[in-house]
Amino acid sequence: MMQNTVIQIKRKYGRVSSMVVQDPHISLKDKGLYAYLCSHMDNYTQETYISVYKMAAECGCTPATIKRGLSALQKAGVIERSQRSFGDTTRTLVV
Repeated sequence: MMQNTVIQIKRKYGRVSSMVVQDPHISLKDKGLYAYLCSHMDNYTQETYISVYKMAAECGCTPATIKRGLSALQKAGVIERSQRSFGDTTRTLVV
């Protein structure tokens, strides 16, 4: 007799604004970056501190691609960024 095994996987998730996802002026690539940021943000403060290099490694692209995407999202008004006084991370606030 075969025994069933139940495996429970805890997954972290992020809430993504439908206004951003449905905005025709934001590219699909930038929407993907936005979703990635949402999966890393603190749900209470809506902030994330993650380096461009870590984002690039986890997203499978170059840091330049991430920087362009962050700039586009900032220009669209869906994120705010500020440089930290130390290290290579930037404070990103998902609006």
